[in-house]
Amino acid sequence: MYRFIIFFICFIFSHSIMFAQTVHVTAVGDIMAHLELQKYALSQLNGYDCLFADVEKYFKNDDLSIANLEVPICDSRQISGYPRFNAHSELTEAVKKAGIELVSLANNHAYDQTADGVRGTLDAVNRAGLMHAGIGLTPNEARKTLFFDINGVRFAFLSVTFSVNNIKMPEKPDKPFVNIINMYGKEHSESENAFLQSVTQAKQNADAVLVALHYGEEYTYRPSEKDTEYLFMLAEAGADVILGHHPHVLHKAINHKTKDGRDVFIVKSLGNFISGQARYFSIKSKPLTFDKLKDCTEVRTAESVILKFDITKSGDKITVTNKRIIPIFNVRFPIGDKDDESYGYRLLAMPTLLDKNFSDKRITEMEHFDLLKKLVRFRYNHLEGIVELPY
Repeated sequence: MYRFIIFFICFIFSHSIMFAQTVHVTAVGDIMAHLELQKYALSQLNGYDCLFADVEKYFKNDDLSIANLEVPICDSRQISGYPRFNAHSELTEAVKKAGIELVSLANNHAYDQTADGVRGTLDAVNRAGLMHAGIGLTPNEARKTLFFDINGVRFAFLSVTFSVNNIKMPEKPDKPFVNIINMYGKEHSESENAFLQSVTQAKQNADAVLVALHYGEEYTYRPSEKDTEYLFMLAEAGADVILGHHPHVLHKAINHKTKDGRDVFIVKSLGNFISGQARYFSIKSKPLTFDKLKDCTEVRTAESVILKFDITKSGDKITVTNKRIIPIFNVRFPIGDKDDESYGYRLLAMPTLLDKNFSDKRITEMEHFDLLKKLVRFRYNHLEGIVELPY
């Protein structure tokens, strides 16, 4: 009898594992296109591809990679940077080529090129074969939830922003639109509540619900109490993973236990991924010292992580496990002669930059290379305490 019970338990356990479906996920923060960054990329033989060259390997062995594409694509207009960004469709091709399959498109720069930018972005991501949510040719389309299947798991993906930088955006049935909610009031707005309902409806039609929330205040190190409350409301509404964007610096990742017993993975901010915000050696306070730079915003906007986690479906239950990070750093280096003041960019895993065999002379021969290594080593040792995930 005892042997039968042991056999039965082993049989049930082995079959539960056999029928569990797992999806390996990678997520990164903002893909931005500052003008200096674009000019550098387009001066290279491989164009925008050069921005992803050192990190694309981290997207190749997963099932799903997600990024926040924070720049409109409008080929009929010149490239431009802050405050009204624009890039060309070669960027979306580079994103796809790097191994990213899914992009969040609702953000405060999504309407920088107005309706033409929305149309151009949709055309570009569709031609590149990128899955997406957050903007549309109509308000209804912009608010639509994206559904897709991977490894037997049904996903729902929703993307929303709190702002389009006060650019006038008419909400008409036949006009391009960005999925936007009003998060400015003292109380939670009707649009916030409507988005919660969309999350609940998504959960009713999917196994795992992913939410990309563009929210909060730039360059702050934690969300406000009201914004934190809304993160928890999204979790209670049915989200399984919430990816925060907009602050351009990293925030903590937490697990939230919902009232119905689910564990929701909330990454309050993923910071930057690709950007021109790596100006740590251009701060006005001179001379440059380690103590001045080690915790400054200009360093924090240059550091980021590549986030890895697994989503597993076992019966009706979704679990998010094996969470970990790959710390990365955006290096800005001078190119041309000293009077040119042009810069290049290289996004590197921090251990690569710290390796004694690192030999890119464009970087190792920089005036402040030793200071850079000291800063990166310090940030590498402190990242686990900021994000609170292992690496």
